[in-house]
Amino acid sequence: MHGILQKGKKMKKNNVTTIINDNINTEAVKKKIRIKKQNVLEAEIALQTAKDQLDDVKKECPHDIVETEWGAARCTICDSDSLGWFCPNSQDHVCHYWWEVDMQNNTVELCNGKTAHVGEIEPDEHGENCIFCGQPEERK
Repeated sequence: MHGILQKGKKMKKNNVTTIINDNINTEAVKKKIRIKKQNVLEAEIALQTAKDQLDDVKKECPHDIVETEWGAARCTICDSDSLGWFCPNSQDHVCHYWWEVDMQNNTVELCNGKTAHVGEIEPDEHGENCIFCGQPEERK
């Protein structure tokens, strides 16, 4: 067994004492990993908080909607591009579908939180077309 080092043992070789520090190194590595995991967790929490704050700002935005080259609705103020499809006929320039309509009041909530009167809405054959422009929800 000459020359084989065992964890935590002192061995002499050529009059030099060698100490195996595996336990110490392992604990130091584990501590660094725990610290990094904690830092990542704190960063994820901070990121989610920032996303929530941005969502709140976007909800308060009056939205100036333009059509992107792909036909989506994008706000030039808050840069939100998750509003849906662009609609040339709706008040907020975003497509709305029959399932969004409050059938008791014949209104639909616009992307800025306001409501618009839409008259009596009957679902189309599949219920997937915009109530203002007639374009389907699933675009090709």
